[in-house]
Amino acid sequence: MKKIKLTQYTTPQKSNYIKSNFYTVYLGNDRIENFSNLKDCKKYLVVASKFLNYNMLQINLLLIELYAAYRSNYFLFNSKQGLNSRALESDILQHIDRAENFLNLSWQKSGLTNGNLYAFDFQFKSLVSIRSAFEGLQRFVRSKNLMYEFNKLEVLRQKSIYIYRCLELYPAENMDKLENIEPVF
Repeated sequence: MKKIKLTQYTTPQKSNYIKSNFYTVYLGNDRIENFSNLKDCKKYLVVASKFLNYNMLQINLLLIELYAAYRSNYFLFNSKQGLNSRALESDILQHIDRAENFLNLSWQKSGLTNGNLYAFDFQFKSLVSIRSAFEGLQRFVRSKNLMYEFNKLEVLRQKSIYIYRCLELYPAENMDKLENIEPVF
């Protein structure tokens, strides 16, 4: 099974500088966590890995919904009126392809030296590509006056923004900031 397993941390250094006396975990969302013992450090890495694996599942489900939305509108892209539909279709497909590749890199590179950074970074990039594809599809269906489809895509786009914000705000003590947020990225 494709899985993210974070393993990277720094060990304490013999130093008078207090921060050097801790096990340190650097995450790809600019978070740094310090631990006084190795057991707590490794436990944290396991919990963070579970969080990232859950997000990977959510991103994959968004990709499924995105591709289904694209295919359900596939035959409308050949229209000769309105938007340049061939260019927009190509752009949407590129975003879908990029999102899938970034998601794969998220788990493939998680075991490397900078794996903690890669796991988060590639999930961020995947979500940005997904959001861009949803926005392209929304522009297209709006030009066809398919407002039900537009609203359905908006719900999915907002879900991608929510997942992005969850990644930004990890670990859990920051998750309370998700209430009443204005999605920005």
